[in-house]
Amino acid sequence: VVVGAGKMPKGLWFVEEKHSRTFEPLEGRTLETFIDREARERGAKLVPETKKALIELYEGESAVIINEVEKIALGATMKPHFTVPDFFPLVQSLRAAELRKRLSALAWLLEEEDPAKVFNIAAALLSGEQKQKMADYDVAIKSGKLEYAEALLDFIV
Repeated sequence: VVVGAGKMPKGLWFVEEKHSRTFEPLEGRTLETFIDREARERGAKLVPETKKALIELYEGESAVIINEVEKIALGATMKPHFTVPDFFPLVQSLRAAELRKRLSALAWLLEEEDPAKVFNIAAALLSGEQKQKMADYDVAIKSGKLEYAEALLDFIV
């Protein structure tokens, strides 16, 4: 809390009420112009990839974009934008040698896909004892003893 008479110290300009803003969701060219203006005002140099990432990650969230532009102006870099890996390589990763890789793949799959779909495609890619084990899980699922996600977790562990 800042208490005192007179002008606000230069470093605390943002505390003054006249500096509060309301932001409307922006999109398209209006959003691009907004980002350019905010970057210019703050002395932030944005390469096209950074600007594109800001739009993809925060479209409609103008206040968040300003925060990110301010961080960039102070020397920060954009955090990498994570995309969901491709479905079939992830399903194949359920058979990886390392447990960490199997668990990571399963976490992505269960977050993004229907567990029944993951289970059935994973089962179709297996053979031998593993295929029989998945058939046993399928019986347990269909009889209500297990859920798809539980069966997948048990299978990879």
